[in-house]
Amino acid sequence: MFVFTVENNGEFGNIWARGNMVKAIREAAQAAGLSTMIGANLTVKYSGDGEKKKGFNAPKLYKAKVEAPKPQDASTELW
Repeated sequence: MFVFTVENNGEFGNIWARGNMVKAIREAAQAAGLSTMIGANLTVKYSGDGEKKKGFNAPKLYKAKVEAPKPQDASTELW
């Protein structure tokens, strides 16, 4: 399980990711050419249910978008 702390309209929150959500985020980060998520913009969207298998619920499917962080000024610090 991964926990991403995100900022949305000046408020902070967490995204608890596992399973197909982690897979979608990992693929989006690789497509963006990133090896770390620090400072990156992350967007995750529920896209529907997958194929239901006998005895199990249908898996939830997600789409993710990762954008590289913008270069910071010398006056702006991450922490």
